[in-house]
Amino acid sequence: MREARTDRYAVHVWWVQFTMGHVMLAYTTASMLEDLSEWPPIDEIPGARVLEGEPRHFGRLDIGDFDSDFMLGVWECTEGTFEWTEVGFELQTLVAGRLRITGKDGTVHDLAAGDTYFTRKGDCMTWEVIEKVKKVFFSFNSEGAFTAAFGRLTSGDRVLRV
Repeated sequence: MREARTDRYAVHVWWVQFTMGHVMLAYTTASMLEDLSEWPPIDEIPGARVLEGEPRHFGRLDIGDFDSDFMLGVWECTEGTFEWTEVGFELQTLVAGRLRITGKDGTVHDLAAGDTYFTRKGDCMTWEVIEKVKKVFFSFNSEGAFTAAFGRLTSGDRVLRV
């Protein structure tokens, strides 16, 4: 007989399978256009500061929420420049637009649709959104610090979709 796993990850995977009916999520062009909600102003997020323009960002969480150890979803941002400190480890694939990320050490990364990049918790960088961007992301933070960064968004904001 197979022993049941009781760790948090196993329970979460079971819950996702149970509630969603499947584990695979396909990020197609059409699916990334649906149900994006405006997120809190960038200037109101701890560790972020707008430097130029009036960038606005929108998103959708498909797995997890801001109290979770990990989140999977879609994020979109309009043109502008801002400083950002990552609150988790994040793998991101840019699916639309153009972006320039400059690290504190001066390293510049010019990214366009199709590029995948990874940022580490605590990385402080400057994001210059040259052309409205959209990305699919997976974030992990074992300390659950997403709520501290983004505040508590409710299901009424149509952001939390688990």
